[in-house]
Amino acid sequence: MKKHLNDAQKKEYAYYLTLVSSVLNGTEPQLPYENCNLDHIRQISNDTRMDAIFDEAVLMLSKKYSVSDKLLSYVKNNLNHWIYIDTMMKYEIESLLKCFDEGKIYNLPMKGYFLKEDYPNSFERSISDYDILFDINDIDRIKNIFKQNGYKFLQNDDQQYHFVKAPFMYIEMHRSLLKKNDKNYSLLENQLEKAKVRDAYSYTKEMTLEDYYIYMLLHSAKHFSEGGIGIRMIADEYVFYKKYSDQLNQKYLSEQFEKLGITLFEKKLRDISLKWFS
Repeated sequence: MKKHLNDAQKKEYAYYLTLVSSVLNGTEPQLPYENCNLDHIRQISNDTRMDAIFDEAVLMLSKKYSVSDKLLSYVKNNLNHWIYIDTMMKYEIESLLKCFDEGKIYNLPMKGYFLKEDYPNSFERSISDYDILFDINDIDRIKNIFKQNGYKFLQNDDQQYHFVKAPFMYIEMHRSLLKKNDKNYSLLENQLEKAKVRDAYSYTKEMTLEDYYIYMLLHSAKHFSEGGIGIRMIADEYVFYKKYSDQLNQKYLSEQFEKLGITLFEKKLRDISLKWFS
C-alpha cells in the first residue's frame, strides 16, 4: 500500500474501501462517483492482493451500473481463476492433513488456513503459503509425507522447513510460533500441546479463539514495525472481530495484551477496521 496519496488517489482508495466493505458485509455496492475510473480501482485491488473481492463487487455493481464489457469480462475470468486456485489449494492442504492424521502426527495449521474460512467466501482471502506448527521430533516422517505427496523440500532454518509443489503450493512447517529471540516467545510457547484437536480430525489441532487472535495481532504488529501493513490485514482484523467478538474472553485478552505490549496496537487496528468496513 502506498504511504502517500494525492487527492485523486485518496478518492479512489476511499471508494475502493466501500467496495470491499460491501462484499465483507453482503450489502449493495455504492455507485461510483463522477468520473471514477474503475480500471484504477482494479489496479488498487491487485496491489493490495484483494482482487477477488473487487471482482465480486464489480459483478454486483454491474446489475445497476454500466460497467464496460472489457472490465466485466476481466473480472469474471479473474474470479474464476481465484475460485479454481482456492479449490485446488483446499484439496491439497486437506490431503496433507489427512496424511498427518494417518501418520499420527500432531500439527496445528495457523493464520491463513483458518482466516480464509472467516471471509464470506474463502476464495476472497488469497494466501501465498500455508503455515503449520509441528513437533520437531516428527520432522523425518513429515519430510517423507511431503515427498510421497509430490512436494519438494527447499530449505530450513532454526524455525521453519519449506516445502513446495507446482504450480502454487508453498508450505512452511514451523517448529515454533515465534523465533526464540523474540521477547514474547515464552508467552506463546507450547501451543501445540495446549491446542485442542479439531472436530473431524484426530491429530490436527486448533488454538483457542483468544490465542489465535493474539498470534494474529503479533503477526500484524511484526509487519507493521518492519514495513507497514495494508488494507488486507485491516480487513482480516474486521472479519475476525466481527465474527468472534461475542465469544472472546475479553479479560484474558486484556491481560495478555498488557504483557505483550500490544494493547494500543490492538485498539488502533480494531478502530480503523471498524471505521473502514462497518
